[in-house]
Amino acid sequence: MPRSAKEEAEEGAPAWILSYADLTQQLLCMFVLMFAMMKYDVTKAAVLRQAMETFGKGLPPAPIESENNALASTIFTEKIPELYTVGAKYPGPIEGMNLLVTRVHEGLKITTEGVSEFEEGSAELSDDFKAILDSMAEQFFRDYPNVIEIRGFTAANAEDSVNGDHSLLSYNRAKNAADYLINQKEKTKIDPKRIRVTACGNNDPLVFQLDLKQRHKNRRVEIIVSEELVRPSH
Repeated sequence: MPRSAKEEAEEGAPAWILSYADLTQQLLCMFVLMFAMMKYDVTKAAVLRQAMETFGKGLPPAPIESENNALASTIFTEKIPELYTVGAKYPGPIEGMNLLVTRVHEGLKITTEGVSEFEEGSAELSDDFKAILDSMAEQFFRDYPNVIEIRGFTAANAEDSVNGDHSLLSYNRAKNAADYLINQKEKTKIDPKRIRVTACGNNDPLVFQLDLKQRHKNRRVEIIVSEELVRPSH
């Protein structure tokens, strides 16, 4: 008597599927063992990570010129806990002024507290901020060949712009900070090739725009000490 379709369905999967499942499980175990026994190359991993981060952004590859540079970048990352404590405040050269250090995707972000960096509508660095830049250079910039990105910002009010152009004023602020560090090279020992300037306009405000007493905090630059490296000038 022929079996019904219901009886055939109750027999379960064919035997070859069970063999296939066993094979894939064995292959998975083999790959896990191979991964566990392989030698981890820190340098190649750093290059691969940087390439993956760059891919798809329309950017050229970061200027890693040798395996030693990639290794140095990795060492910089590993040394970060020795260099600073996340969220820590470092006393500035003037009482009441601090350097604030945070970990960001690119590396270290260094900002200021208790400092009026710029007057409204102006890109001229205040004397206090120049002293802060000297302190930053001594503590964070001088001993590493890392790229330094200087980002300029403005407040959102029309007075803190160049004829309504916030991007231009923010660029001028970042550029003036960069020029100061470069012109103080004997003191800061910063290679000009390390510095990049970015205009951020009135984006990413630190305080609410209507708080007139605190609005000066939005007139600022932020400095990123990147994990990316450049070859020092000779």
